[in-house]
Amino acid sequence: MINRILLTVIIFSTIIYSQQFAINGKIQDKITHQPLVYANIRVLNSMNGTAANKEGEYELKLKAGKYLLLASYIGYNSDTLSITVIQNLNNVDFSLSPSDIQLPAVIVRPGINPAIAIIKKAILKKKERDKKLNDYEFEAYTKGIVKTQHEISAQGNRVNMGLGVNDSIPLKISGILENESKGYYKKPDDYKEIIIARKQTANFPPSINTFTGGRIIKSFYEENINFLGNNLPGPLADNALDYYYYYIKRTLAIDSQVVYQIHMKPDDPSNPGFSGDIFITGNTYDLIKVDLDLNKAANIGGIFDSVEVFQQFSPYDSIYMPVDYRLLWH
Repeated sequence: MINRILLTVIIFSTIIYSQQFAINGKIQDKITHQPLVYANIRVLNSMNGTAANKEGEYELKLKAGKYLLLASYIGYNSDTLSITVIQNLNNVDFSLSPSDIQLPAVIVRPGINPAIAIIKKAILKKKERDKKLNDYEFEAYTKGIVKTQHEISAQGNRVNMGLGVNDSIPLKISGILENESKGYYKKPDDYKEIIIARKQTANFPPSINTFTGGRIIKSFYEENINFLGNNLPGPLADNALDYYYYYIKRTLAIDSQVVYQIHMKPDDPSNPGFSGDIFITGNTYDLIKVDLDLNKAANIGGIFDSVEVFQQFSPYDSIYMPVDYRLLWH
């Protein structure tokens, strides 16, 4: 079995100070009680949010005050809880009910790909979103965790993690990177990020900086996304329909809103790009989630056996912004 390195970047919208408190809980299916992997959790009317882990567990950091928390997951009805924070809070749990709305049938006619119309509308919606983002400031706390079955060692250009070990062996934390930063953005491309504080374990692998081009957090709303020195067209890039092939994999729902799960891959396998699924709302055509792999052409020199990227977005003033970003590579 192949070992795995997992980099998890949890995005919060406010810097953590000593006056803040930890809110912990779990998000699960109300009927089966199974954890909802990577479910979204956010504070209403703010950009403060995060996502659950593989066990459905989450943690938020909040200052003292009253808040309304919202948990959401594709295929389920969202739920809210009102909390008052004056100390650390445990077991702030959510149980979400599966969505029971009537989903529309997707009619596929000879010579017509219904996914194309959805992607065209999503690209137009992305342009509208970009116009709204004239300028903004943000304060963020990000935490990257590298988990492996064995210590990381470099051999040539590859990352060696002790191949041949059973995947059932628990992963251990091999490196941690924490950043407190303040960022500024102004159209068209004036972006500046100031690192206020940074903490990094000595064994945090330098290959991550090589892999990500120096910026750990990406946004799949961007035209081009850099991995391993390649600027890869994003799923909603202006030239995406000329570069990728799309088809509707299935129709889902979140609350009363239809969500299309669309599979994508480069038209030409020799072109570097992404392959996997993206999730687009059926009435507003917003991109709300990506679950993608880098294809072999994007993995220059075969440094990694495979690379998976996972990102989710939540609305803030009707604009979808990143709330979760995860990398998994072998």
